[in-house]
Amino acid sequence: MSAFTTIISFVFNGKIISINFSEPVAFKPSATVFEFLCTIENKNSLIQEYARKDYEIFSVSLAQLDGRGGLEYKSFDPHLLLLPMMHGKQLIINRDEPKIDPPSDIYNFNAPEEEIVELLHSIEDDRNTKILETMGLMYLKPFTLEEALRLKYRYPDALVINGLTHTRHLHIKNKMTLQRILDISDVAELNFMVEDKKFLAFGAGVNINEVITFCKRSMVRLAETLQQVGSVQIRNQITLSDILTTAVLNGGLISFLTALGSRLRLASVIGNRECKLEDCYSEHQKINIKPDELITLIIIPKLVDNEIIKSV
Repeated sequence: MSAFTTIISFVFNGKIISINFSEPVAFKPSATVFEFLCTIENKNSLIQEYARKDYEIFSVSLAQLDGRGGLEYKSFDPHLLLLPMMHGKQLIINRDEPKIDPPSDIYNFNAPEEEIVELLHSIEDDRNTKILETMGLMYLKPFTLEEALRLKYRYPDALVINGLTHTRHLHIKNKMTLQRILDISDVAELNFMVEDKKFLAFGAGVNINEVITFCKRSMVRLAETLQQVGSVQIRNQITLSDILTTAVLNGGLISFLTALGSRLRLASVIGNRECKLEDCYSEHQKINIKPDELITLIIIPKLVDNEIIKSV
């Protein structure tokens, strides 16, 4: 295994916050961002603010380096983000217009962008795998696909988290026997999209809003179907692979993609293989892939002219 650390770092209120999970801490690695905020903000006022807003629109924003010297902002639900997902990002509380993505007050509430960029660059140098182990839970956070596959091979029972869906059920699972989480949300090799004349292909790390934007012209039906998945904040977090893995949020989407003849590329330390989407499910719509495999690519055939697909 490559080098690893037990520390996560992110920017909040204009400064770097570091949490070392090898020391006594107040959080499990599976703690949500909302739980973190409740410990550092005025707990009562924050909860009251949360209660006044609709659950689906209360949000925080994350800023991260955009690769062009600036920052990219997206809104998220703090109840559905886990604390280690903050590593290398800026956390911002949206105090106004939470429906807007990004919220309108985001540029006035924080330190100058140049300062935040400098702080995030200092954190970005730490891209070693995170192994956060405390309170009976091991949280594994790799930054490369090679390391993610090694960890999946070593810990085949680990719950894989890419975006949103699994975190909805995390607290229920915590009360059972959940011992390990594999967070692949920052594996850059899974965050890409390609298109040719016959196919669209999405890496497993691409969120739903990115898919919608990418396929608005070439596959309107898919964009319209995905537009029905949750709120803006949820679509910023959930990926196609999340939906396909759990079949929870949109069973109709799975039927639609199956009818198109979509395929999955699955990877393990042994190698890659492709399979038809319809062959990956049991009769109860539970995905059936090997314990040491990860979904890396979703390949979707385009509709030909005048073709109509109806999911039932």
